[in-house]
Amino acid sequence: MSAGRASEGAGCVPWWGFSPARNLLSMGPDQSEEEANVLLVGSADPRHMLKTIAGLQDEQGLHVYVIENSMEVVARQLLLLYIALIPQEVMGMNEKTEVFLELFGNGEIRSQTFENLQRAASELSVSVTETLEEAANPCLDTTLLKFKDRDELCQIFKLWAQTSSEHPAPIRMSAAWDYRVRQHLGTRYDSRKGCYDWDLTMKLHTKG
Repeated sequence: MSAGRASEGAGCVPWWGFSPARNLLSMGPDQSEEEANVLLVGSADPRHMLKTIAGLQDEQGLHVYVIENSMEVVARQLLLLYIALIPQEVMGMNEKTEVFLELFGNGEIRSQTFENLQRAASELSVSVTETLEEAANPCLDTTLLKFKDRDELCQIFKLWAQTSSEHPAPIRMSAAWDYRVRQHLGTRYDSRKGCYDWDLTMKLHTKG
């Protein structure tokens, strides 16, 4: 497989990271009584942040700054964090878990999950252009972004909030996925099930 074909097939926008989730506060000096400042570059998803938040003590403070090469990845991280931080009295733990995992890993989602996506995206599209006090969640601060980046985020969230009938050119996810697989595997496309099994066993299992 040529490098160009592999790059086009895999794409240049990472949706998932390939390292285990880490508690960021356990990887540096003891900061149990201080506010910690952490910079994440190219983490692709919020796994480290969620792992760290889960291990926070009541008196600990945490500021995480995120740098990604694509605003779509930033928008996705904001969406997943927003879902994860919804209070339990608003969305039950079981429902939240199902919605989070479906948005995290699926290309096609249920109508119920799409309604949650629309609601979250609508709130986020407003909050990125407003002050922190009016944000969808006070833990999600986009005020340090440039105005053009915040405008781009807003457009991404508005796109996610659209219904299929409102979208000028609805995307058929199955067709898009098939195209990407063909580009990625090339002549091995007809043996794709075996390729998937090989990658799962020989690559992903060793990383997980």
